[in-house]
Amino acid sequence: MKIIRYIFLPILFFIFFFFLYRHEAINYSSKYHFDERDWISRSFYFETFINRNFKSELWNNYKIDGDPRLASYIFGFSIYPDYLKVKKNKGNDYDMLSYLIDNNYYPKEYLSKSIIKKYDKYVPPEFINWSSRAASGKTPNELLKIYGPNFQKTINIIFKAEKISIFFLILSILVVYLITIISTNSILASIMTTFLYGLSFLVFEYGTIAYAEGILLFLINLSVLDLVIYFNSKNKIVKNLCVLFFPIIAALANQTKSNGLLLMIIYCFFIILKVVMQKNINILTVLKSMLLEILIPVLIFVFVYIITNPFLWFNPIRNTIFQYKWTLNISLNQQKEYPKYALFNGKDRIMCIYNSLFANRYGGGLKPYFLKNPLLSKIYTILIDAFFTIGIANLFYKLIKNRRLTGDGVLLIITLLFYIFLIFYLLIAWDRYLVHMVFFIFYITVQGLFFIFNKIYKKPLI
Repeated sequence: MKIIRYIFLPILFFIFFFFLYRHEAINYSSKYHFDERDWISRSFYFETFINRNFKSELWNNYKIDGDPRLASYIFGFSIYPDYLKVKKNKGNDYDMLSYLIDNNYYPKEYLSKSIIKKYDKYVPPEFINWSSRAASGKTPNELLKIYGPNFQKTINIIFKAEKISIFFLILSILVVYLITIISTNSILASIMTTFLYGLSFLVFEYGTIAYAEGILLFLINLSVLDLVIYFNSKNKIVKNLCVLFFPIIAALANQTKSNGLLLMIIYCFFIILKVVMQKNINILTVLKSMLLEILIPVLIFVFVYIITNPFLWFNPIRNTIFQYKWTLNISLNQQKEYPKYALFNGKDRIMCIYNSLFANRYGGGLKPYFLKNPLLSKIYTILIDAFFTIGIANLFYKLIKNRRLTGDGVLLIITLLFYIFLIFYLLIAWDRYLVHMVFFIFYITVQGLFFIFNKIYKKPLI
């Protein structure tokens, strides 16, 4: 039975979603998404990092580009083998940014004036100065008609970056399956949750493109799996490994997007909650938990976060503060640039979350990406809303009744914490900022469905 649960089914899921996403997302009739060019354009950081060229002036672009770097490294990794093949015949002065320029990626908007001056001379005569805004929503076939055959190499790079996003998305789906099977011990619930998650519009739309979302989803889901294992296991070695790995995962998530910091806040909340819920609590127990389970993990988090971005090395405190201020200023500028999507208060954010996830007013939301019929979409949305409401009420009841943290309780609390965080920090009504909520909603929804079934038929589903 364990072979079916933990080996056979995950392999089947990987194969299914790999071929599905490859067919649906990476083809010449799929739509290009705004900002994919920007993410790919910064993949030159991968070479500067692995070559340990930490004094390169490319690291000093933060006044223009303060995004975390992990996605840039990963997209750079996807094109690195092709770059090396070209570099053989180009000489030592030829680097990854030069390669990107040769393929019509020249991120001037993210480079300092001195770097632009240095690389302008490498721009070939046949360079296509395409705009990500102008290309947004068009298919590769349409882009080839607009820009000509020389644009094929540009599309090839987009496909490579999308493939690696899909790889991380599939990993995040497998993690969803593992979280559910560990928490519920139900194969049927795990299969249902996995398919609902993997086929949902939000996950499909933003996890299969060259954005940071696919990578971030994997890391967030992995951190949740870590917490679920921690609270489900009685083995001290397993628990200690969870404590060790969580801050590493959280730091990588924070190096993907700045809201990865929230994972460490969630982790600390759970450790404090665990201590408070202990029956025989004393000062030594509290101090031990604070030191071994909070202070040391926080130090690991800070170390991994800083070591993965050379910009932060020389003045970590100042540059980290700058990075967060940069992110905030970008969001504030986007509020001015896109006033239709600006969210200024808690009420606006609550309505945005509801409209995006439960009412499908900003896009596809939770419904399957292939579901186009308006009536069926509405019925699907109503069912999700109903079973989610039942599920969350049932999980609250179980948490209060049991008075101990299990997989259900952990997932319920994380859902609430993420929701509260969004009410405070969500500044733009773009549904991709809510994609990490999809798993929690479907998990709770399936629990609501199983609760109703058990009440009607008086026997548990497998």
